[in-house]
Amino acid sequence: DGTGMAFNTVPPSDFGQYEMLDRLVQLEPAEALNTELAGQFAAIGIVIALHWIAFFASIKLANASVAATCMGVAPLIMSVVERTREFGILRANGWSRKNVMSLVTLESAVLGVVGGFLGSVGGWVAVQIINRTFGERAQLHASLFLILFAIVFSTALGVLGGLYPAWR
Repeated sequence: DGTGMAFNTVPPSDFGQYEMLDRLVQLEPAEALNTELAGQFAAIGIVIALHWIAFFASIKLANASVAATCMGVAPLIMSVVERTREFGILRANGWSRKNVMSLVTLESAVLGVVGGFLGSVGGWVAVQIINRTFGERAQLHASLFLILFAIVFSTALGVLGGLYPAWR
C-alpha cells in the first residue's frame, strides 16, 4: 500500500482506481500477496462486478418499461380502430376532436390505475410469500411509497400509451 490510504477509502465511482489496482495485482507474484490483501483485492473485484450488474439491470428495467408501454399501446390502438364508427357518431353529435381524445386518454389512464393497483397488490402478496418462505435468507419490503409509485408510474405509462391512439 504505497498510497498510505486504507483500501475502503477508494471512491466506488472512480473506476480508474480499480484499474490501477488490477494492474498492480497482475504484476505481483502470487506468493507476494498475503491472504488478507488477496481478500481485499477480491472484494474490490466483487464491487466492480456489482456495479456492472446494477448497470445492466437498469438497462433491462428500461427495456421492460418500453416493452410494457408498447404492449399497452397495441390494445388501445386496436380499440380505437374498432371504435371508429362510435367516435364518428360522437363527432356527429357535437363532440369535438379534443373531447374524443380526452375520452380515449381517460380510458387509458383508468386502465393504468387498475393495472398499477392489481400489480401492486400482486407484488405485495409475492413479497409476503417470499418473506414467509425464505425469511432467514431474504427479507423484502414493499413500502407504501413503492406501491404508490408503481400505481402513479403505471398510470403515467397508461396516459402516455393512450395519447398516440387518441391523437390518431
